[in-house]
Amino acid sequence: MGEIEDLLKRIFKVLETPEEIMREIGLRKHGLGLGELSVLAVATFLIQQETQSSVITIIDDKRGRRAAEELGLKRHGTLWMIIQLKKHGIINKEEAIKIVGKLPYQGFHLNGETLKQAIREIRSDC
Repeated sequence: MGEIEDLLKRIFKVLETPEEIMREIGLRKHGLGLGELSVLAVATFLIQQETQSSVITIIDDKRGRRAAEELGLKRHGTLWMIIQLKKHGIINKEEAIKIVGKLPYQGFHLNGETLKQAIREIRSDC
């Protein structure tokens, strides 16, 4: 996932995980991995610090998505984020399709119809 990580680091600010918040969430939301806990902790921290800001949690794991909802966090997945990057001209259509096409080979569990729908949306000049 090196290409995606490099792209995200050029666009977004990278934050350290607030360990205390992560521990608190982990005690309440069992079965989450460190990645999901970190994302939820950072989103929770940002909302606590800047209540006027809009924070969107990017999380794909089913348990993580459910936990985000239970914590009152706005959430979307990786496909949504790639489509948004394309919509805002940060990546072009070809880059977006290439990234989406690689997701199943990088451990993302996407059914064929979801993948086709995402590519159709990207091709339609979203």
